[in-house]
This record gives sequence, structure tokens and C-alpha cells, in this order.
Amino acid sequence: MIMNPFYLKGAILLLVLSIAVVTGSLNYRSMDIGTKIFYYLTILGLVSESLAYYAAFRYTDNLPVYNISSIIELFLLCLYFNYTIAIFRKRNLGWIIAVFSLIAGIINNFFIQSLYGITTNFLFYQAFVTITLSMISLSTFIKMDDPRQAKKEVHFWLPVILIFSWSFTYLLFSLIAFYEKNVPAGVVLLLFLVSISTNMAIGLVFFFYPKLNAHVR
Repeated sequence: MIMNPFYLKGAILLLVLSIAVVTGSLNYRSMDIGTKIFYYLTILGLVSESLAYYAAFRYTDNLPVYNISSIIELFLLCLYFNYTIAIFRKRNLGWIIAVFSLIAGIINNFFIQSLYGITTNFLFYQAFVTITLSMISLSTFIKMDDPRQAKKEVHFWLPVILIFSWSFTYLLFSLIAFYEKNVPAGVVLLLFLVSISTNMAIGLVFFFYPKLNAHVR
């Protein structure tokens, strides 16, 4: 019996996420607080994808899972930047953005747009905040005596991964929302490949964590 391609891709994504979580657990004790928060974010990804997989199988609709988890995801992501960007940590700017994002997400996803559809308003906000904070984080490496040493910093690679992921994710989800029920197979496949690549990259960062620096800049 041949497995439905949708469920096959879901199973592969769960496997990749599981490997990333297990890899992170091996170096968890040595992680700085920012990386630990990013690790919790990866665990959230595994949990949400597992629930989405079950919801798709049981109810043929998993968008509510993603729309709820995306709010928690952005909250944790803001906390990650709060503890990895010096000016954010000093003034708790990450916490401020996190709380605002939490409230904005709940209002939009539960009261303005449907929990059972693609919440384009919050999707845009999440992409904007994630990419903007990632760019701010990367800009701190310009001040290094030798910017080439940035490749040895864990908090250089994680923002790079986020920018890559969200640049494609926002574009692809926008196309999915535009096409609605007639989404080209290539768009869905590309979204899957972006998810796989993103989580494999995160797993590699966790694996090589002992060889990387974790400075707050």
C-alpha cells in the first residue's frame, strides 16, 4: 500500500524535527539562555506538527493548530532575541514585543480572521517581526573586529536560518492563500522543502553548538 504523499511528507518532517530535538537535548545543559529558548521553539514545532498531522488525518483540517501555535512561536522567538541582543536584554524590548505579539495574535486569529483559514494579517506581522529582529541581530556582528568570525557564532546562524525560512514561508503561504483550493503542487512541495531545510539546519546548529560561540552583542 502506497502512503498518501501528504502524510508521507508529514512523517518525514516529523522525523527531521525529532532528530533536531534529540540533537538539541544532547547539548542542552551547555546552552546559553537564548539557545535554550530556541530549543523550546523547536520542541513547539515538533508538538504542533504532530498535532497538525493528527488533525489532518482525523478532521481533514489542521489550520487551527498552525494558527494557534504561530502565536506561541512568535512569543518565544521574541524572547530569544531579548536574550541574544544586548540592547534588547538591557531594556527588555523582546519581552515588550512578545507580549504585544501575543495580544495581537489572539485578537486577529480569534476575532478578526477565521481560525480555520490562513490568517494573512498575523502571517504578515509574524514574517515582518521575525525578519526585522533577525536583521537587527545580524547587524550587531558588523561591530566585530573581524566580521568573518561571525561564522563561529551560534547567534549568527540562527537569525540567518530564520531569514531564509521566513522569506520563503511568507511568499509561499501568500500564494496558497491566493490560490485557495487550486494551489499548484510545486508551491506545496517548495514549502515542504523549505521546512525540511530549515529544521535540518537548526539540528546542525544544535549538533555543532559546543564548537560555536554564544555571545550576546
